[in-house]
Amino acid sequence: MKKTVLILLLGAFLFQALSGLVILAAFHLNRDYISENLCINRFDAIPLCKGSCYLEEQLSEHEQQQQDTTDLKLNGTVLFTITAR
Repeated sequence: MKKTVLILLLGAFLFQALSGLVILAAFHLNRDYISENLCINRFDAIPLCKGSCYLEEQLSEHEQQQQDTTDLKLNGTVLFTITAR
């Protein structure tokens, strides 16, 4: 039972730590599709970014979500205090 919980917690930690790499890998695997359909500059005569604008947007959203999660964790840490007599 303890090993199962430990593996689940370790997996969750690794997923959170490596989520930026998952975004990069997905971008490189789907770069042609992104540059043709999702890129902001796709209607330019000669698009120069080739989807990197989309990647920057996704990474900034991911960073903002992590910042919001960190703020939530900091706000809810104090549950009670112990007073000395």
